[in-house]
Parts: sequence; structure tokens; C-alpha cells
Amino acid sequence: MSTRPLNIRDAVIAGLAAVAGAVLAADLPFIGLPLAGAALGWLAFRNGPVVSSAAAVVATAITIPVLGSVVPVVFIGPALLAVGPGSAWALSRWSATRVIAVLTVVLVAAALAFDATAAATQGSSFVAVRANEAKTLHELVIKSGAQSGQTDVETVGQLADQLSQAWLMLWPSMYLYVSGLAAVLSVPLVSRIGRSIGEPVSALPPLTEFDMSLHVVWPTIAGLALLAASAYLRQPNGWMQATGLNLLLFVRPLLFFQGLGDFAALYRKAGVGRFSRSFGFAFLALSEFAVPSVSIVGLVDIFANLRKLPRGGTGAPAGAAPA
Repeated sequence: MSTRPLNIRDAVIAGLAAVAGAVLAADLPFIGLPLAGAALGWLAFRNGPVVSSAAAVVATAITIPVLGSVVPVVFIGPALLAVGPGSAWALSRWSATRVIAVLTVVLVAAALAFDATAAATQGSSFVAVRANEAKTLHELVIKSGAQSGQTDVETVGQLADQLSQAWLMLWPSMYLYVSGLAAVLSVPLVSRIGRSIGEPVSALPPLTEFDMSLHVVWPTIAGLALLAASAYLRQPNGWMQATGLNLLLFVRPLLFFQGLGDFAALYRKAGVGRFSRSFGFAFLALSEFAVPSVSIVGLVDIFANLRKLPRGGTGAPAGAAPA
């Protein structure tokens, strides 16, 4: 990673963008982290990781008086270091998809540490906070039902029970989805900035060549097995069902993009135009909410390799740009 003389004006602009991103990252990480990552990644490519890391530390410190608390630093500090200089360093050595996976894990760990620290400062615990959130959701559903004039109290109560129980079981997936979205938006942006400067960094492969590792099937199999065991033992709300559901929710986005790759290859082979392809992808995304058909295609493709892709890597070569 080459370094250039520090330009004060450019450094100030990048620093202000990093500060704005750091402040937003506390509540909107999928907006704040891409913004901060772009600024800090640019500094890392232009002036080296030391300058970028120093800017990340300063931006984190500035958030303390702005947010009025030192607790968010537990999340913001590691997140900025990982999404900026960390991503810039990793993209010169790993595939972009691997960088996204590692960054997601780092962000999930930082978010969990942040929430645990926030709960401890309030004299509570992480588990108690999740339970209180479920209780609040239950009360909100009951109150909303009463305000809307619902006379079937039993039905409203059952809905409140189901939603609160679902939150207690599925909150781990929410951490993964938010952190994963932030990583998916940040890493390609940092990669594009690096390639625009001329750095040999990896890029995401074209969707037609996107291919997940075979190891994705193991959490899928484990999730299905746990759900089957939960049904067999008649423990619908036990730890087995919760773990199985979260495992399947963890891998579903990966399988979905794997399936999209199959459809993208099919569209290209059929000569479908760009507008029609965009419409097709939008339809597939909407249909996935109702029936996981695209994810199932992706799971089949991992085993059958429907596109006959060479196995053994999902990232584009260093310096390559996506099609």
C-alpha cells in the first residue's frame, strides 16, 4: 500500500466525513459505517494505515461529547478501525467476500459488547434487556389492539404472545442482518475507492460468478436438524428451535445471493436486457419474502454447481473490477 504526502485540506474533509459517519454509526450503522469507511479507507490508501487509524481514533473521541456518553465508543471505535484501515488492509490480501464475512463478525461482536456495556451501566444485564424488550413489544401489541377497536381480546393476546416470543428467539439474527448490511455496503465502497486510486485490491465478482463455499451447507443442515428435533420432541419454543431458526436465517442471505447468481447467468444466456433483468431481480427479491425459492435454488447450486463454475474462491483477483 503506497503512501503519499498528507494534504491538510483533503485530510480535514476526510476527517469530517469520518466524524459524521461515526456519529451516525451509533444508531444507523448501515449508513454511518459506509460513510466513515469510505473516508478512512481513502486515508489508508493515500497516506497509510497509521494515519487512517489515527483519524479513526480521533473521530471516535469526538463522538463522546456529541452523543453525550462514552458507552457508544465500545462499538464505534472497533467498527471504525475495522471498516476503514482494516478493510483497506484486508482487501489487498483477501477476496472481497471474505473481507465482508470477517467484517460482519467484528461488527456483530462490537454491537454485542456495546449493548452488554450499556445494560451494565444501567444496572441491568444483556438478557434482562432482551426480556424487557419482549415485554414492551407484548404491551405495545395489546395497546394497539385496544386503540384500533379490536374486540377479540384472545386473538390480540395470542398475536402479542407470538411476536414477543419471536423476538426472544430471533434477536441474534437482527444483529447479523444489521451488521451484514453495513459490511455489504462498506467493503465494495472501500474497494472501489482503492481501485480508483490504483491500489491492487480485490473486488466483488460479477453476480453471474458469485459462488459461496460448500461450508455454507453445514449450518443449513444443522438448522434443519435442530428444527426437526424440536418438532419430534415437541419443544416448540425451546433452545433447539431458536438455534435452528437463527442458523437458517444466518445462511439464507448467502443462499439467496447464490441463487441470484444462477438467475443472473440464466438472464445473460437468454440475452435479457438490463431493464428486464432489474425487474426480474426485484421480483425475485420480493418473492423471496413469501417463499424461499431463490434460496433453495442457491442451496441446490452449491451442491450441483449448476453454472459449472471453477470451485475454490469467491473473490475477484486483486485489482479486478466487477463486471
